[in-house]
Amino acid sequence: EQVCNGDALYTQFHISNLPQRHGRSVGNTLRRTLMRHDFFRTPAAVAFRLASRSYSTARDGQLLLGAPSTAPHEFASVPGVHESMVDVMRNLQQLVVSEEPKPKMDEPVEKERPKTDEREESFGEGPQVWRWSTRRCGPCAVQARDLELIDSATHYESPLKLAQPGQHICRLTGATMIELEVEVVRCSQKQWEEDDNYEEHKARLRCSDWLVLPPIFSPVLKVNYNVVASPSEEEKELVQLEVWTRPSTRPLQLVRSAVCSLLKGLKARPPPSPSPSSSIWEEDGPDLRIDIQALQEQSQRRKV
Repeated sequence: EQVCNGDALYTQFHISNLPQRHGRSVGNTLRRTLMRHDFFRTPAAVAFRLASRSYSTARDGQLLLGAPSTAPHEFASVPGVHESMVDVMRNLQQLVVSEEPKPKMDEPVEKERPKTDEREESFGEGPQVWRWSTRRCGPCAVQARDLELIDSATHYESPLKLAQPGQHICRLTGATMIELEVEVVRCSQKQWEEDDNYEEHKARLRCSDWLVLPPIFSPVLKVNYNVVASPSEEEKELVQLEVWTRPSTRPLQLVRSAVCSLLKGLKARPPPSPSPSSSIWEEDGPDLRIDIQALQEQSQRRKV
């Protein structure tokens, strides 16, 4: 079942007919996989740039614009904007960005070569960037639907959209014109925090008067599981897995990806090495016996 609860999607999964004392291991493994910081590569807002200027109307009807000023840091207050930059950062941090479904082609598509691991191949590459911008004159409210996508090659290869157009960003209270730009990057949380290429990208953004915000890449909000006795079979366990996700991704897709990743890891796991058995002692045994005999001979010679 899938339930929309405000800004989250909730789904409960049942994993039945598990042997006794195996339900907790299965539930804990799925939960840890879904909560990993390097598992999902999803788009999220990472930075924004806001410039404002005052305007007035002359007697002859001409529009007079003041000098533009850019928000210098996240603790600044922009004249004419009701929210502080911290509140704007929080609103943009919750911006829901989802991938648009790719159009189905009638012609058959050649199969691509199988990839070993998408996360390993993407780690170390440059960031994929999408940008939205808008220009608004107050007094008015600025929402996600006011942002217009800037054309780029990245958008045509992997189109994105704002899943919730009614998300609030800020509110203009006076005669103020703002120019807002938002940058979106698709990667994992681990890539954004540890990859050198992304560190250089963040440094370039800060040099261009962009305010870098703490992004939320993982679409998983919360995972919980409960182990109960199976109602259909005796001596079996049932795992009730509850998943809360952001509206950009359905929980079924995330759980399916986690299960496929676990099965792939189990198949690629090498066979267990032989435990210390008699074969090892057989190799070392003769050498040890030879050393003991030599010691016995030396002790007898000393006695003589």
